[in-house]
Amino acid sequence: MILTHRIKDHVCTIHIDGELIFNTAPKVQAYFTQILADKTLRGFIIDFQKTTYLDSSGASLLLFIFRSLKDQKIPLAVCQLNRDLSWQFEKSRLAQIITTFSTEEDALATF
Repeated sequence: MILTHRIKDHVCTIHIDGELIFNTAPKVQAYFTQILADKTLRGFIIDFQKTTYLDSSGASLLLFIFRSLKDQKIPLAVCQLNRDLSWQFEKSRLAQIITTFSTEEDALATF
């Protein structure tokens, strides 16, 4: 798994290249925690364009991230879900909690 991020207008977009599963969730959580230390950020987007699979551990991590940000009144959005990930979001009910967008640009426009 490869994790990268960029910050534009105080909104951080995290790109996940690979699987968000039991073995990789701790790496994503540590990466997110490190970025969250930047107190100037006013929003987060997780870009799933290159994410190939999401299991229940990954879904649980996304819920944890959502709740952590909600406590700090920082919005979270996700973008570029492929068909399988969209199904996982629906099945796990994450789609009812986390706003999804087709593109990163669409998500950025809401912040």
